[in-house]
Amino acid sequence: MATDACMAHPEAGTYLQQVQARAYSLWEPGAGTYGDGIKILFRLDEQGNLLSSQVRSAQDNAEAQRVLDALAAGSPYPPMPEPAKCLAGMNLVATFRTPPVGVPVAGIVGAVPVFTALLLLSVFWFMNRRREDTDSASADAEVLPLGPSDEHRYFRSRIQRVAEVLLPLHAVIVVSHSPWVFAALALVDVAVFVDVWRKWNTPVLRISPAEIEVNNLLTPARKILTHEVASWAATRALLVLRSARGEELNIPLAHLSEGDRKHVLALVRGLPLASSPAPPLTAAELGRRQWRRFALIIGTATIGSALMIWYGLRSLG
Repeated sequence: MATDACMAHPEAGTYLQQVQARAYSLWEPGAGTYGDGIKILFRLDEQGNLLSSQVRSAQDNAEAQRVLDALAAGSPYPPMPEPAKCLAGMNLVATFRTPPVGVPVAGIVGAVPVFTALLLLSVFWFMNRRREDTDSASADAEVLPLGPSDEHRYFRSRIQRVAEVLLPLHAVIVVSHSPWVFAALALVDVAVFVDVWRKWNTPVLRISPAEIEVNNLLTPARKILTHEVASWAATRALLVLRSARGEELNIPLAHLSEGDRKHVLALVRGLPLASSPAPPLTAAELGRRQWRRFALIIGTATIGSALMIWYGLRSLG
């Protein structure tokens, strides 16, 4: 049977993966040269016995010999299933790549997600901790009245603009063996770039006596009537307004400069709050809600980073 036709069988590919995995488990890599990997040419019979093996290419002969020894130590391998028997006697090629010396693969897979989780936890705690001067109109907090003809526009800070421009570049630096993954990331990048360009001169927040409007990336503008604001709460990163009808408007304070944040909070403190049968929004409630959201984000990020690392290390084999 032709080589291409034989390798087209899923069972053949699975069998070769089993053979290489067994050889990997017996291989004890040294401090050799990694390069593009060690390519081994070998043949098996239907019963899984190793008929021959030789180095096809390697930058370190000593390391290549360790691979040959591991491949020989694994013989006999499991018998070939019927659809994979076309591999018998065929010249097969396997590539072995050594992991970084002194850094176990399990340690890499485990440490990076933990680091990611701790980093996200630190950032979230700092950005969402409460400040007394933002939770209520205390005696020391600045209060600004909203005049009948006033309209305040707030734009993204310079740091936020730079982040929005650099964020889509992640697909350019992603090294993936799958063109589909790269294509999916590229589509996301195009969508973000288009929205960044479209909203470049659009204020992220607009406050007027009639309405309060928020414009975020990749989402339509959201509004709330100013005279219907019944309660509010804030953290360092987020301001939430709740109307008398229970509707809520999230204002991303993290996207604004420090001066604009203080000005927005001063205006909000000066708003006359409408009466509402719904319970008022409190900073404690906002904090619990943010922590639940954070738990979902950190769980997804941790699992996602672990899977990406596992896929990357697996692809090296």
